[in-house]
Amino acid sequence: MSTKSGFDQSRKAVATRHKETIRTLLEQRHDTVCNVERPQNGEYTGEIDAMQLLDYSGIDWLAKGENGLVPIAERIKRNSKRDFSLRVENGRTDHNCERETIPNAIAHNNIYPVEYCMVITSDGEIELAYIVDVKQAIQKIQAGKIDTTRATFDDGTVSEFYDYADLVLHECVLEVLT
Repeated sequence: MSTKSGFDQSRKAVATRHKETIRTLLEQRHDTVCNVERPQNGEYTGEIDAMQLLDYSGIDWLAKGENGLVPIAERIKRNSKRDFSLRVENGRTDHNCERETIPNAIAHNNIYPVEYCMVITSDGEIELAYIVDVKQAIQKIQAGKIDTTRATFDDGTVSEFYDYADLVLHECVLEVLT
């Protein structure tokens, strides 16, 4: 798709609804967390600050972990399906997607979401949250050990979905948060 619109920004609004609850959940795992997500319709123009750059790179939270800063992405699932997903196409031609950028960042020791906080909702309420070890998941996905399905959305994005049971089996789920 050649437009710059891409990802449906209304999905970001849904994510911010649970921001304080997600902060509380992440604080079970990390001493200090800071939300870096910025609601700017996905378009950054002019002077970009560090927080915007982190957000634009798929990082929604920074946490102070045992071994330094931990970049964390969050994904709100509104369909109660337990899985991990990466965008394969973002509805744009001028930016690469997570399925390409995250493995490249790992390979080159760049900054990427080290953890994904997957939040499962039902009827608008959080029913489960779990932390995915991104590096471990990418290794298992690339090795073909985790079942993958694809879906195309109305906003032109395409995502791959990786089964929760496979993620648990291959030790990609670090913690279930309650």
